[in-house]
Amino acid sequence: MKPSKPVHKKQHHKEIHQKDHVPHTKEIKKPNPFMTKYAPHVIALVAIFIINVFYFLPSFSGKSLYQGDIVNHKGMSKEAVDHYKKTGEVTLWTNSMFGGMPTYQISAPQKHNFLDYVYKILRLGFMGPQGYFIMGMICFYILLLVLGFNPWLSLIGSFAFSFMTNNMFLLEAGHNTKVSAIMIGPLVLAGVLLILRKRYLAGGLIFTISMGLQLLSNHVQMTYYLGFVLAVLVIIEFIRFIIAKEYKAIGIASIIFLAGIVLAAGSSASKLWTTYEYSKETMRGKPILKPEGEAKSSSETNGLEWNYAMNWSNGTLDLVSTLIPGVVGGGNSEAVSKDSEFAKKYRQLAGSLPPGLKAPLYWGALPSTSGPPYMGAMVLFLFIFGLLTIRSRYKWWALISVALLFLLSLGKNFEFFNRLFYDYFPLYNKFRTPNSIMGIAGIPLVFFAIYTLKHLLSDKFNTKILLRNLWITLGITGGISLFFAILGPSFFDFTSAGDQAYAQYGLDKAFEADRESLMTSDSFRTLFIILLGTGLVWAFIKNKIQGKILVIAVGVIVFFDVLTVDLRYVNHKSFVAQKNIENAFSQREVDKQILADPDPYYRVLICRLILLTVRCLLTGIKT
Repeated sequence: MKPSKPVHKKQHHKEIHQKDHVPHTKEIKKPNPFMTKYAPHVIALVAIFIINVFYFLPSFSGKSLYQGDIVNHKGMSKEAVDHYKKTGEVTLWTNSMFGGMPTYQISAPQKHNFLDYVYKILRLGFMGPQGYFIMGMICFYILLLVLGFNPWLSLIGSFAFSFMTNNMFLLEAGHNTKVSAIMIGPLVLAGVLLILRKRYLAGGLIFTISMGLQLLSNHVQMTYYLGFVLAVLVIIEFIRFIIAKEYKAIGIASIIFLAGIVLAAGSSASKLWTTYEYSKETMRGKPILKPEGEAKSSSETNGLEWNYAMNWSNGTLDLVSTLIPGVVGGGNSEAVSKDSEFAKKYRQLAGSLPPGLKAPLYWGALPSTSGPPYMGAMVLFLFIFGLLTIRSRYKWWALISVALLFLLSLGKNFEFFNRLFYDYFPLYNKFRTPNSIMGIAGIPLVFFAIYTLKHLLSDKFNTKILLRNLWITLGITGGISLFFAILGPSFFDFTSAGDQAYAQYGLDKAFEADRESLMTSDSFRTLFIILLGTGLVWAFIKNKIQGKILVIAVGVIVFFDVLTVDLRYVNHKSFVAQKNIENAFSQREVDKQILADPDPYYRVLICRLILLTVRCLLTGIKT
């Protein structure tokens, strides 16, 4: 009989344990699919809601943002609106504007357009100013998710885009349709990207609906500018398909794009067609006068006359304000401190200061502006770093798109380039204020900045190359900031054509001092943010911090960077009681006298006859 092998005590104990112990597989908890898959999106949605609630908090207590253009719009449409409330009838004509005009663009509603329900869902049901920014964040969030970004990067990008200062001062001015069209832009881009990635059903559905929402916003100019961004992307992707000999993909994508545009246009056909017909009778239509030499008014040319169309053209320094918000003074109604030179001079003249003192500090190339097209120092830092580092077709799309839109925004200040578009691109000469293109430029710029952060986290880059590109980026962005902070005051005189109106009070010199001060302080502000960004990226490259820390830190910097500039132009004090807005429509004594006239319409008839006679004399028509 063979003696059994001695068993080690520990081994024997392990065998007994294995025999007696049956693993309880039922006790092992599987991860909740909702928590892992959907919870981050729910948290992001809640964050979007909370950010907008706190920023626009006064609107929840019955107050409204005083928007000059909206007040004007309500005045223009009041007659038609009052008629509808009284009779339930939609009138297509009003006598309260220009001696009579159609109401197509000022009050005529689009009934039974079911896209309006989608519009309300994207706004989470809010129809106040917070609704636009909620919609912008949701649309950009969806765009980044389409490309596989995680929820946290998508949330940072959605905030950086939606709360760009350009969008904020457009809202303050009352350009609501423009803001709406800009905010829907990322969703249109998401649909295009899905189609180009051969996800035809989802892409076609999103593209058609979002394009319909674009046209429902009723700002054709912004939709036109968005077309440049989409066209650059489609051309780049189609070239890739041609190289790969994927001609079928080009055909399918083209058919879906065409079908989507036709369906979207059909959903707003009543608005688009009447606008097209009406435009023929306006200054955007055919000329009614024969120019002697070069056209000097829009009545002498097909479309808008060049100088009129290009009046609001950015200057080179206006483009720098995308990086340094106050480099050219910010806006024409800029908040100033009690210790500013303007405040001191004002106190000397008036004896006391009014609450919320503001001064016309803007001195750039535009006739006037409510604020700078600031896009965020950290965002631009990441954008430039990505251009140097990332190898992707999206880099070329972002670079070409942003460069093209920036150059177009220069208008008459870069005449050779912009004349090509004005003279040869269909409909381009129907639009004015080329600086408004900056709202669309923010889409590819913010997109690629977050794209850069995403790829930086992948850790697939050579450390030496990353560090070299980091120092180059610091040299470009930090160098620009340092130049304006230290040498800027000696290069510019900080004067504006409008200063002459204040010269007799001695305020023009006060403006110059405050403009110089704002350039210096904001340049150092931008430099500080860039140094923070450089330090964070360096620490990540050197494995000093983890990717999560980098994302959180970048998110916090972007949040406070953009938010603090936005608050200069729209804050809780910008909201007023509704009755203060309604007072703008209260009857004046002169209004009462006109309404007391039993037959006031003869004045309109006389005016129209005079205008018709002048027109006939100028055009040589015999009456």
